[in-house]
Amino acid sequence: MLDFGKMLSDALPQQFLLEFEERVRAAGRLAKDVTGTLAVGKRSGPRVRGQIRTALIEQGIVDASRASGFPAEEAGALEGSELYLYQAFARINRAVVVRATLASSSGLPAQNKTRKRLVEQINGAFCRDFFRPELVIDDGVAPIAVFLVVTPNAAAVDGIGSINVAVVDDRYDRYLFDEPLETFMSRYVPAPTPVEEPQLLSKKRAGRYVPPEESAEGSSDVKPVSKK
Repeated sequence: MLDFGKMLSDALPQQFLLEFEERVRAAGRLAKDVTGTLAVGKRSGPRVRGQIRTALIEQGIVDASRASGFPAEEAGALEGSELYLYQAFARINRAVVVRATLASSSGLPAQNKTRKRLVEQINGAFCRDFFRPELVIDDGVAPIAVFLVVTPNAAAVDGIGSINVAVVDDRYDRYLFDEPLETFMSRYVPAPTPVEEPQLLSKKRAGRYVPPEESAEGSSDVKPVSKK
């Protein structure tokens, strides 16, 4: 079985995810604040807020990736393929990272042209045998499409409910991997260094106490004093 958790944590630096989360939550707060100043009704307010938030998060992927030292584009051709992506994406080691929004806490993000074609052409390498997944072997270098899935929550202070790290299969009908960001971050905690137990020194048994006078009398090295 493929260990997608390890695969993704090896590919995605922790710094990038921290940068992205900070920008997502800032985008949620700003979208709420800006929408509150606009003369739009209750019916249009959520739609306008969502459009502002999405635009800011798209830019957030680009900025977070570049801040972490990796290339990213607002849109464009994916190097090494015939794909053209119509939304922001980052190329981070072997991961091709895009944003997705989920209206509720369950189900898959809505398909669009970019995400659909991306998983069709890239993630098929990890889905060759649905009935015998143990036969799918990761070569360690094949690119993998990764969704950073944002679920809004209007009741939250920053307007963000959750952020998940996810991989969708090439048919776009199931998750190969889906984990909340806070859980995923625990993968970067270094394993505790084993502490060696102190070795106990063996005690030598003390011999019988011999007074100095007995020691002198019994020693063959003591010579009698000659009388002249």
